Amino acid sequence: MTDARPRGFTLVEILVVLLVIGILTGIAVVSLSALGHAPRSEQVARRLAGLVELASQQAVLTGSRYGLRVDRDG
Repeated sequence: MTDARPRGFTLVEILVVLLVIGILTGIAVVSLSALGHAPRSEQVARRLAGLVELASQQAVLTGSRYGLRVDRDG
């Protein structure tokens, strides 16, 4: 008995496999990017940079000196 159907994969099967690979890759990228940095710390860093820039501009406008002190207690 010979099989009349040719061997191989159909287009639908290949597309399903590509879809699954794409979904798994997307989940992996999102998971790895979430582990790489904390969004909260990024927000705090941007806020600090903005405050330093504001202090710099006020110092220029008023002719005053401003400083930044960082200690362990925050």
